Amino acid sequence: MSDPLPPPTWHPISQLPVIAWAITGMAESATEQLGHLRQAEDRPHVLDNQTVDRVIASYTQQQSDLWLYAEQLTRWQAVSLTSAQRAEVVACEERLATLRTTITTILDLAAYLRLHTIETLLAMSDDELGLAVLLGTVAPPRRRTKP
Repeated sequence: MSDPLPPPTWHPISQLPVIAWAITGMAESATEQLGHLRQAEDRPHVLDNQTVDRVIASYTQQQSDLWLYAEQLTRWQAVSLTSAQRAEVVACEERLATLRTTITTILDLAAYLRLHTIETLLAMSDDELGLAVLLGTVAPPRRRTKP
């Protein structure tokens, strides 16, 4: 039997800059990661299972933790705030919503890429690979052109 998780520590409004910094950092990182995954979308065979699995594990964990930030922002909305604080809390809620969407996109794309990694292709017979290319479920490797 596992130990229950301790209850979250809710922060006073004085910690708003720290929470805003964390949400902004996560959003920037997720946007960057999504860009990397999109670069591999046409060439998923350049990725290996371990790399894609790490992305999936990392962003699944981050996705499951987003409720903590949302709850903290909701708690701050319920107290008396200055207009600047209220504006920053609203901005954080908007960044958090964008982050949630970005993480969902990352996880969807990573799940697709996981089906087409180098290990997946190497596990196919020549016939299976040829059929997959003909059916369009696997993109043929691109030929590099010399600069």
